[in-house]
Amino acid sequence: MVYAILRLFWRAAARARVAVSAMAIMTVIELFQLTMIPAHLLANEHVMVRVCARLMGTEFSFLDLLTYAVGIAWTYLADSSNA
Repeated sequence: MVYAILRLFWRAAARARVAVSAMAIMTVIELFQLTMIPAHLLANEHVMVRVCARLMGTEFSFLDLLTYAVGIAWTYLADSSNA
């Protein structure tokens, strides 16, 4: 989804640049989970804060990073084949 959103805003950018940027964003989000801030936000009294914490994720996983890389690669390949 991050690849698709970046592709909408960066129409003139090279697809490889979009794919690398999407992977960088997902890696930063995944590494942010190591700070335990999203996990602590789950205890907040405000519903929207808890929803945002869930959307960010609360546990770091190398498997998530691998899954993001595979998803971004497949999306990049599908996008490149439509050119």
